[in-house]
Amino acid sequence: MASQTDYRAQRPTPSSILIIGAGVFGLSTILSLLTSPRYADTHITLLDAYLPSLHTDPPPAATSDGEHKAYPTNTNTQPQTHQNPHAASIDSSRIIRPDYAVPAYARLACAAQQKWRTSLPYSRNNIYKESGVILTAEASGSGYVDTARENTKGLGCRVQALKSREDVAVVLGTGGRGGESGYVNWGSGWADAAEGMRGTMDMVVERARARGGVVFKRGKVKRLVFEEVGAGKKRTVVGAAMDDGGGVRAELTIVAAGAWSGALVDLRGRAEAMAQVMAYVPISTQETEKLSKMPVMLNLSTGMFVVPPVLDSVAGGWVVKVATHSYGYAHPTRVAPEGEDIVTSLPAENFARIPLRAEKAHREFLRKTIPWLGERAFSGTRICWYTDTPSGDFLIDYHPGYEGLFLATGGSGHGFKFLPVLGDKIVEAVEGRLEAELAGLWRWREVVSLPFRGTEDGSRGGRRGMVLDEELRKGEQTLSWALD
Repeated sequence: MASQTDYRAQRPTPSSILIIGAGVFGLSTILSLLTSPRYADTHITLLDAYLPSLHTDPPPAATSDGEHKAYPTNTNTQPQTHQNPHAASIDSSRIIRPDYAVPAYARLACAAQQKWRTSLPYSRNNIYKESGVILTAEASGSGYVDTARENTKGLGCRVQALKSREDVAVVLGTGGRGGESGYVNWGSGWADAAEGMRGTMDMVVERARARGGVVFKRGKVKRLVFEEVGAGKKRTVVGAAMDDGGGVRAELTIVAAGAWSGALVDLRGRAEAMAQVMAYVPISTQETEKLSKMPVMLNLSTGMFVVPPVLDSVAGGWVVKVATHSYGYAHPTRVAPEGEDIVTSLPAENFARIPLRAEKAHREFLRKTIPWLGERAFSGTRICWYTDTPSGDFLIDYHPGYEGLFLATGGSGHGFKFLPVLGDKIVEAVEGRLEAELAGLWRWREVVSLPFRGTEDGSRGGRRGMVLDEELRKGEQTLSWALD
């Protein structure tokens, strides 16, 4: 681990900040920056492919290099919210739980959960539902489940041990089974993720309007811009170039692009995109009532979980979500984020299909957990993209190889629940004052894990080493044989 006196040392307040990405990490960061008096005179740009344009007055007097830049006069300070439909955080539901094997995450998740219950915008419109969450394993057991149970009990949560298959089935209450043993935390639940992100965006817009000096810029980043700066000719990131030929300069660039971060910075073996699959099952109003007391159920041996009914605007009715929290599917892609060609896993451009193996796994899991829905056709399926790290820890740190570059990514499938508190922690890390335990967990890792096989934090199940295109081709071959 590098010394705390070098690139993590406390730093002066930058005159301009560019945040690339408006997901959980990016939105929470800009919200915290807009709240802090320290950044009252800092010009902030939020850049994302799904953002509407927004310019707030007054524009900045000058950039860090002393050049005055012209920003258009504000013409629309209440943009329509746009959201990336492929991001993991944009969905009908995400689990909210403090059930972690690592105490630091358990404590931070507990603090976040309190804001989900009581603080705007997270508590508005019944976004968060405290249904309870069952964590289970198969006969082989799970050290993660056992440790998480003890950590959660230590936080004072309402934990009930489930010592047998029958205990799990009784609490699940669907007529099916969910695992051989585990526990239920009645103080956990789930949130409408898309609505939570929408509320956060609304608050960011409101505070940006009140403060001024903020730009929302819609577009796709082509690459970061590097320059040799200072007497020592230290390679420095001075902003980003965009696909349309434009660009944004800033004294500090924060890459918070989620699963797309690896297209901008070489993160091989540190943070790579892995596909997870979700399926939605339509249910009637009567069936919704029947499942109204059902907790979230997460089986850490299989990597499968099911979420209670939610009213889905896309499906136009009530649905039950069945999904994976597994090792996922890689999508090897050739890119050159820092000038040299590399191959790393990035999101695919075609999101229309899911692998046949995944479809079968979801169907089998549904048959076990809610048998009377086992053969019902899915109303929709979806691939979303985790930004997985080898340990499951976030990557929130300065890049040791460049000045002016900060990384806020690596959500590893569990970042959303921290939305109410994560931005403050990211800003503390930017300032060099993040508490040592979290700084150690979220640091830049000098040793990389290659070839990258997914997150090994004890919470994942299923098969390792699957490649999305290969699994899709297997499905095509099976269909071809059936037609022949």
